[in-house]
Amino acid sequence: RLTVVVPEAAARDWATTEQVGLEGEQPVEAGTALSILVEKDFECLHRRPTEEDADTFPHPLAGG
Repeated sequence: RLTVVVPEAAARDWATTEQVGLEGEQPVEAGTALSILVEKDFECLHRRPTEEDADTFPHPLAGG
């Protein structure tokens, strides 16, 4: 299990702007860090939307 905690202001900005991802590093032991990247899940461009796309972000290349 992995829990990623993001400051509320950073999460709000990410969710309400065109910012695609959040990234950071978490030290795990001396000289080693875990790189973390959280990206938006965009709706699919090449097929009709399904229930699977219900909680996705609008795709920036969809136009209109």
